[in-house]
Amino acid sequence: MDRTAYIALILSFFTIITTIHCQDFRDIEGDRLSGRITLPIQFGQTASRALFSFFVIFWSIFIPHVWDMTILCRGAYFLSGLYLGAIVFRRRTVEEDKRSYKLYNVSTRRHMECS
Repeated sequence: MDRTAYIALILSFFTIITTIHCQDFRDIEGDRLSGRITLPIQFGQTASRALFSFFVIFWSIFIPHVWDMTILCRGAYFLSGLYLGAIVFRRRTVEEDKRSYKLYNVSTRRHMECS
């Protein structure tokens, strides 16, 4: 496997893990009742939201650099990552978490179009 394929594989893996982590916020109570162990249940909402926000912001800096995106795409990628990280950390109701998850998926799709 060449370097580009290796990097793509690693980025895809961590993007999927981040997506799964984002999904965990919208049904913490249901997960708890069903016995699932998720990051929000295991480490609490504040720590798990901070971790998610860190990764989203990190990806919004790292991925555009790796894919050598234009400055415009880099800026859009970073600002959307910063915004998403902030709202996931601050907004904590089930409805807000559902909206944040949709926004995460829309922004991820838009970022793919930029690369």
